[in-house]
Amino acid sequence: MVILSLSSYSQTDTTNVLVLDTTKVTLSTKVARLVFQDLVRYDGAKLEIVELNNVIVLKDQQINLFKQKDTLKDFKISNLEVIITKKDEQFGLEKQKSES
Repeated sequence: MVILSLSSYSQTDTTNVLVLDTTKVTLSTKVARLVFQDLVRYDGAKLEIVELNNVIVLKDQQINLFKQKDTLKDFKISNLEVIITKKDEQFGLEKQKSES
């Protein structure tokens, strides 16, 4: 019972803990502005890379769609060529029938 009431185990005694930040860096105003500008450019460059990657993905999708359309167009052309040859054969057979 005595151990549980010690301040080291109590949650109300945490307000006395001090945290010292010993890693302060002091920059001149000119250098701080340059650092800020570099950080802003870096953030902008990261966003630009993300957007460019999105554009690349969209362009790849468009290219794939065009390839599919070209394949479909080639298929239609070959079908039309088959239809034309069949019609020519039919006309040839009709001509032979009419001559005989």
